[in-house]
Amino acid sequence: MKDEDFFSRSFAQAHPDIFEKHVRGPLREMKAGLRATDFHRFCGWLHERGWLRRIYTQNIDGLHHAEALVPRDKVVECHGAIDTGLF
Repeated sequence: MKDEDFFSRSFAQAHPDIFEKHVRGPLREMKAGLRATDFHRFCGWLHERGWLRRIYTQNIDGLHHAEALVPRDKVVECHGAIDTGLF
């Protein structure tokens, strides 16, 4: 098994207890210390003005939603998200 397999949806479904303890839990703790960057806020500013169509991101931190207030339907999280557990 490769390291990245621990972040897969199939691993999370097959081993939910291990996934929660060793993957999702630590990622949520890490996320608690993260703050939106100027770029996150810029995306929120674009949304407020009606200029934002979609954001495609590789980030799994959810900061576009939590701090920049961009609606979920405008953000495509290409690698999944900590909040949904879909990697």
